[in-house]
Amino acid sequence: MRPGLLALVSTLQELTTLQVGFVSLSEALDLTTPSGRALAGMLAVFAEFERDILRDRVKAGIDQAERMGSRMVGQ
Repeated sequence: MRPGLLALVSTLQELTTLQVGFVSLSEALDLTTPSGRALAGMLAVFAEFERDILRDRVKAGIDQAERMGSRMVGQ
């Protein structure tokens, strides 16, 4: 997911810790309800999934470059 979504998930977790509810009027999203909290949880899962996929892709690209004889700058 985009960095903006990661920041959103982090901010929502911080607000929850501070016992502050989040209600978005423009998206009709209320994270103070059970279904809203479930949605926030799903967003967190997808954010983690995206980070893992990105990490795997970067590692695969580095491995392929090394197999082709390229060296990473600074190594």
